[in-house]
Amino acid sequence: MSIYLLIKWLHILSATILFGTGIGIAFFKWITDRSGDVRAIRIVTERTVIADWIFTT
Repeated sequence: MSIYLLIKWLHILSATILFGTGIGIAFFKWITDRSGDVRAIRIVTERTVIADWIFTT
């Protein structure tokens, strides 16, 4: 396998993982927002920001 194909495969794999975790985090944030519980929304929003920061980094 050439170095180009290896890098291309790693890029596709990492993009898929990043997209999947983003969708998962957005889903839990959306579900919590629909609950209307202000305390839960605050906590989940804080953790969503931290998780997005970690996965993006």
